[in-house]
Amino acid sequence: MPSVKRDNPDDDDSSVEADQHAMYSSNLVEACEAASATTGGGGPGGRPGKRHRTEEEKREERLAANRRSARESRNRKKMVLEELQRSVARLAEENAALRRENAAAKREMTELKRKLGVGDDAVA
Repeated sequence: MPSVKRDNPDDDDSSVEADQHAMYSSNLVEACEAASATTGGGGPGGRPGKRHRTEEEKREERLAANRRSARESRNRKKMVLEELQRSVARLAEENAALRRENAAAKREMTELKRKLGVGDDAVA
């Protein structure tokens, strides 16, 4: 608490307290008025233009939020489906490449067996 300068040392403490109280009270009122002026003074919390919504407004907001949520869900589902389609295409290509590699290995094994004179029943 800031000290109040006393002109007369004979002043008692109660007059000093009264002066301080008056000083703080006026500052508090001014501060509240200034805060109210800067926030627009629009009610609780200082929200200008904020009012209670009717049931119909709440319903419309809820429906709009549900539509947004449904749209986002459809978009997510579409993205997942597209990713799965890309995976199917990639795996189909990989499968085809492995089948070609397997067929080439079988041809090579058959050729080596032929060169060694080994029949199909001897090598399993």
